[in-house]
Amino acid sequence: MNTSASFCEHCGAPLQADMRFCETCGQPVEPAAVIAPSPPPASPAAPVQAASAPAPAAATSRRTFLLVGGGLIVMLALGSLGYYYWYGVARPGATPKPPPTPTPPPLADSSLQPSSPPVPPPPPVPPAQTTPPPGNLQYFYYINPKFRYIISFPRNLLVPQGVFPSGAGQRFLASENQAVLTVWGEYQQMGDSLGKLYQDVMREPNRTCTYKVLKGDWFVMSGYLSDGRVFYRKTLSQDKMFKSFEITYDKNQKDLYDRIVAHLAKSFENTRPVY
Repeated sequence: MNTSASFCEHCGAPLQADMRFCETCGQPVEPAAVIAPSPPPASPAAPVQAASAPAPAAATSRRTFLLVGGGLIVMLALGSLGYYYWYGVARPGATPKPPPTPTPPPLADSSLQPSSPPVPPPPPVPPAQTTPPPGNLQYFYYINPKFRYIISFPRNLLVPQGVFPSGAGQRFLASENQAVLTVWGEYQQMGDSLGKLYQDVMREPNRTCTYKVLKGDWFVMSGYLSDGRVFYRKTLSQDKMFKSFEITYDKNQKDLYDRIVAHLAKSFENTRPVY
């Protein structure tokens, strides 16, 4: 029962706490509504607890992500192994790859290194044939465009030494200087003539002529030099130019070079001017 005073809802008369009917209007008195006590205010820790409630769900999601990712990695690894096994081993016609050959570690002491097999020596080189037999001589032409002459010489016996800087000709040498062939051209000077040149060559102090011939446009002479070597010279005259060749050789090579001299003299000729 309420102990506090109240008023009648019909006539407004005051009521006692234990009255069941209003003494003024006789209306029954309804009991006063009991107001439920309001709950105490929430403590500051309550929002923190409410906010931290979803934590188990986040942890569950992270575990699920790790499990799914790990499963995908395992599947990729298994797929790669299966691909390698099929195309490298199990596929029909596939050639299995041999295992790599282990490389032995280097020896610490260089003196213990395995030695390579000995290299066999090269076969002996036969000695060079200094003087080819007459039947094996190989003749080539030398042409001089400046002084317009040509000559055929044995290339495998008399080796060219290069054209003179003036372009007049060049020298050819045999092995060990057993023979020297010189071919050259020169312009005639004022007062020069083929006869005068012929006399000048004969009067050279180191020559002894045993054969000589002078024609209208050429001369030939041969004999011995002061050192005992044999010489042979032929000179042509054309268009105010002298063109000559001279060969000297040892007397003990006379049989070979007499044939070569005959070939040289026959092949030595004037050529036409080149325009």
